[in-house]
Amino acid sequence: SIPLSEWLPNAYATYNVTNSSPGSTDQYVSLSGVALENHNLDWNVQQGYSNREDASGGVYGNYRGSTGSVNAGYSYAKHSQLINYGLSGGVLMHADGITLGQEMSETAVLVKAPGLKNVRLENDATIETDSRGYAIIPYVTPYHRTNVTLDSTTLGNNMELPNTTQKVVPTRAAVVRANFAGNIGRRAFLILKRASGENVPYGATVTSTTDKNAQASIVSDGGMVYMSGLKDNGEVYAQWGSKTGQQCKAAYSLAREIEGIAQTTAVCHQQGK
Repeated sequence: SIPLSEWLPNAYATYNVTNSSPGSTDQYVSLSGVALENHNLDWNVQQGYSNREDASGGVYGNYRGSTGSVNAGYSYAKHSQLINYGLSGGVLMHADGITLGQEMSETAVLVKAPGLKNVRLENDATIETDSRGYAIIPYVTPYHRTNVTLDSTTLGNNMELPNTTQKVVPTRAAVVRANFAGNIGRRAFLILKRASGENVPYGATVTSTTDKNAQASIVSDGGMVYMSGLKDNGEVYAQWGSKTGQQCKAAYSLAREIEGIAQTTAVCHQQGK
């Protein structure tokens, strides 16, 4: 075998010569490799020839995706031609519905990450969550701890995942669940100003009154606070003490045309006024 990475990444060429009987020589050459970003596609091209004027060859490909695999091939010989194809995969019924995946062994993991769609798994780069945030890891070892990790680099601009890894220990012939809780919504730096023009104090706790998915955050220098899981328009509540003058609410509005992390200033009005 000869690696061809210099000209064709992730590919190998093989050449064989066989003398099966006096005066009979068979030659065989094959080119194979993997393709696509996550090596989802395996492919092979082969050609054979003998001095008896017999030729044979074929082309084969297999694609593995989150919801299954598809393969197809074509081969020929002196007196025959053959086309083959196939589909394989798995269907898992669970409390939250149905999830499609690759062909499963008796022990598997169901990944549940509601709202986090099309997020890749580091366990297997050919697997990513579906439109609801579910995925199947089809092969795991029973009675061994398995770290299920989501690839944070594939999260969308409106997604944030505080914990990207969950640990599970499946028993034999079981399907265990790995639960992930992400924040779905806008991310923003809010600069909170009091009605007097002063910044909301450092260390104040800020929560959203309109977005249940938003996490509580702490104000840093300059009245700035980072929040995720926000809507385009909403309201936040800031508190830095138990007295009335140490609490306020601020309405904010985020520009829709900005992708990634937005920034805006909002006036925080004291409660009761």
